[in-house]
Amino acid sequence: DGDNRREESPNAGATQPTIATESTPLSLTGYAKQLVGNDTEFLNGLVAMSRRLGVNPGDMLAKMASESSLLPDEQNQDTLATGLIQMTPETAASLGTSISALRRMSRAEQLPYIEKFLKQSYAGVTRPISAGHLYTGTFLPAFVKAPADAVIATKSGTGIVQGYGSFSAETVRGW
Repeated sequence: DGDNRREESPNAGATQPTIATESTPLSLTGYAKQLVGNDTEFLNGLVAMSRRLGVNPGDMLAKMASESSLLPDEQNQDTLATGLIQMTPETAASLGTSISALRRMSRAEQLPYIEKFLKQSYAGVTRPISAGHLYTGTFLPAFVKAPADAVIATKSGTGIVQGYGSFSAETVRGW
């Protein structure tokens, strides 16, 4: 009809992360597509879990990829952290499973444990969950409820991780 108007994205100008919908599905490319592109049980479960948690499924998938390369049996040799989001033995036990059980589970079978852990971590956190809060919820869960603009660590060693656990100025200098 000669109308050259372009429809503006419903998220144009949004400052908050958005959640995938049926009209904006999770889209895989590259290694992720090669590795899990045909695992529809996992992908459908990931999207459903992400919606319940208020997390962008793409951010959740990226988090899992950074933790485990999307390999459900991935295990850290030093800490024994295991699975898609690298649960420690203590965390797995607190969720009613074990790292040996996690190593035998498929990606889809791990999702209920991941959801249970993250639901506890994000209790009281405003939705939607940002990618930063997603990272903090799995890597530094004690700090997930910090304000979105809180400085967790700086290269000079300042921030709220100073003096926490194994973190030190020397640890964060390498980040």
